[in-house]
Amino acid sequence: MFGIFRKPIKPSKAKGTKKNNNTKSVTFFSKFLYGSLVILVWGTILLVPLVVYYAYDLPDISNLEQNNTKSTIMVMAQNGDVISTYGNVYGEWLDYQEIPINHIEAVIAIEDKRFFDHRGLDLRGLARAIVSNLIAGRMVEGGSTISQQLAKNLYLSAERTFKRKVQELLLSFWLEMKLSKQEILAVYLNRAYFGSGAYGIDAASRTIFGHSARNLT
Repeated sequence: MFGIFRKPIKPSKAKGTKKNNNTKSVTFFSKFLYGSLVILVWGTILLVPLVVYYAYDLPDISNLEQNNTKSTIMVMAQNGDVISTYGNVYGEWLDYQEIPINHIEAVIAIEDKRFFDHRGLDLRGLARAIVSNLIAGRMVEGGSTISQQLAKNLYLSAERTFKRKVQELLLSFWLEMKLSKQEILAVYLNRAYFGSGAYGIDAASRTIFGHSARNLT
């Protein structure tokens, strides 16, 4: 008798709710994917002409070895000893085989650990640098490869602009196509600034130790 007046039980909506949630997730993902694709396409359309324009405006990239050198005034004694120097110091040009291997390995370890694994741009290294800088709250690690640094040192100014960064990247690709990894390292080590007005590993060795970098150990 009491069963006649029992309140009817409504059917469960659990399955329907789960299905609706899955549908909403798929819809959101589809919209996100579509929006990202649209941004990528339009970004490429707008960016390509700008990159082409910057490519046509690249500086002269001939004569790698002698680029960016300036005169150095040297005061010498009668016996030929150098008493003092004025201006930037550039040592002898050293081929890759003449540079001590331990110094080459040290530069790679400090400046560009994946130098032999990329073609001018290291996305993994760039991501690592961004994360490290965010965690530290300041600039503690750079994301530029040795090829990018060489392009900037040889051909570009130190200004921080989008144009300069694009040209730096284009020039790094050009260097990677034109030169071998060993040649890039040789040019870099012959033109990098080592402090005290010394440009190049040989100039740095002569300034600090008083002898050629060939004799470094």
